[in-house]
Amino acid sequence: MHVTIDLPARNDRFGYHGGLALAGTALPTLAIHDDLGWHLDPFVDLGESFYSIVGDYQVTLNVPSVLRTPTTGTAVASEVSGHRRITTYVAHDVRDFEWAAGRLATVRGRSRGTRIVVSYRRDDLTRNAARTALERSIQSLDAYSAGFGTFPYPEMDVVLTSFQAFGGMEYPTIIFTNPGKITISHELGHQYWYGIVGDDQFASPWLDESFATWTSYLPFGGWKKCASYRFPSADARITNDMGYWLDHPYDYDTIYGGGGCLLANLADLFGLDRFVEILRDYAHDHWLGVTRTDDFKAAIEAAAVADGVTFDAATYWDRWRVD
Repeated sequence: MHVTIDLPARNDRFGYHGGLALAGTALPTLAIHDDLGWHLDPFVDLGESFYSIVGDYQVTLNVPSVLRTPTTGTAVASEVSGHRRITTYVAHDVRDFEWAAGRLATVRGRSRGTRIVVSYRRDDLTRNAARTALERSIQSLDAYSAGFGTFPYPEMDVVLTSFQAFGGMEYPTIIFTNPGKITISHELGHQYWYGIVGDDQFASPWLDESFATWTSYLPFGGWKKCASYRFPSADARITNDMGYWLDHPYDYDTIYGGGGCLLANLADLFGLDRFVEILRDYAHDHWLGVTRTDDFKAAIEAAAVADGVTFDAATYWDRWRVD
């Protein structure tokens, strides 16, 4: 298959702006066929609509030698020939492959067995700001590894951006993100909810966005309580698909605020530490696989029985508009 792509001039997860090229979801991925049939959902610019299973990638980038190219995976070979740099990257058990390119500086650190590389443009950020982003990244990934299971990849790339329309975008072992604390922790949370624990993002976007929203507060004490959520309309449900949110874009925050509130309510019901344990077991059961809403509901209901927690499942899920 021969594919030629011209990056559009726009400040976006797929585009070129201010000296930084971002190639999010550039490589074709195989369509999924499961017990529900073929999944050929359209691209959705409002959020995410991807559905992929894990695979192995080997990608070679040939770029001007002055450019740096953080990617999914890790570099296994690199050479400079004339004014070109040719680098081969390998990634195992990831759902797709992304990269960025620019005249980038870096700061580096570690979270357990994972090297964290923060890339930034000196025209946009100071080294101190990049180091702050690195510290936030380490703090977040440390918390997630402790809570949900050790992060299984050798490298995590954090590419700092200046998005105007949104905060950031997650991909396997690489994120494009503005430097805000919660933005970084949210996108890193997606390494677990979408990256490691996969889902059909068109059919069930809440399974990664709600979870990443709640998870983003865990490194900073956790979101422990939320008694109720005011839904924007009678039809807005936490479990609506992206087709619904495309028709109701102003209600799209429901899967962030509403779904996050639901998970915070469960953290209050079970206790924060126990709820993290439940999520850890849930992640373990679907590690590098795909989960659905019924899987999460079953995990919560089983935990309630095991813990002796009073829990009327039908009433609870109906109250929180979870189908």
